[in-house]
Amino acid sequence: MAALPRSIQVGRETLRLPPEAARFLATLQGVIADAVVRDLPQRRDDGAVARLMATIAETQSAETTKAFQATQTGRVEQASIACAAGCAFCCRNSVEITIPEAIALAHAAGQGADSTVLIARFQATAPLIQGLKPLKRQSMAIPCPVLVEEACSRYAARPLACRSTYATSAQACERDLASVSKGGPGKPIKMPATPQVIRTGVVDGITSGLARRGLQADTVELIAATTLVLSDATAVDRWFTGERVFTAFVR
Repeated sequence: MAALPRSIQVGRETLRLPPEAARFLATLQGVIADAVVRDLPQRRDDGAVARLMATIAETQSAETTKAFQATQTGRVEQASIACAAGCAFCCRNSVEITIPEAIALAHAAGQGADSTVLIARFQATAPLIQGLKPLKRQSMAIPCPVLVEEACSRYAARPLACRSTYATSAQACERDLASVSKGGPGKPIKMPATPQVIRTGVVDGITSGLARRGLQADTVELIAATTLVLSDATAVDRWFTGERVFTAFVR
């Protein structure tokens, strides 16, 4: 049985979990891990990986909505979310994802009339942020390659972190980015905890399932990992054989 999580990171703050939340996350982790073991293909099939990640994303969304609606506090928290189309300040941050998410995003990036441009944008951006820790990465304010006119051009395939990062004030996010990009300190951002609590259980489930399958289970940086999949035709095949192919996320 997985150890019960005691705390999680929400933005720049550490949140201590009550026992009932920890038990819920441990159960969710087990469900997701079983799905990965069962449904991840035995060899490279990027479309199948993308479908599995879409199903897991739906589970995360459903559990988040359920958790929001379970209490008055949760309903207030959900109503406080200020994120909307055109608000993309968080799309200049390091994004920690799992390896199947990178495969799914690369699969989506390779589809559509803009795929050539998008792949080139990944390949141009990756060297600029290679090895950078999150605060340094944010200070450069370099947008995610899939961000086009301040909107995600692959929204349906966005990673779990992007689906669970919300704020109660777009102005606070703007102030934070402006300060960090000028070499100043990060500014306070109030972030609803519920989506990130749920994501913790989901991500832990994915990595646990990968480990049970004998596959590299590190979390990775979105741009670096997706670029590797797009640029190295052998990367995913080698990963499926159990090789350590991806660089682990640098905190």
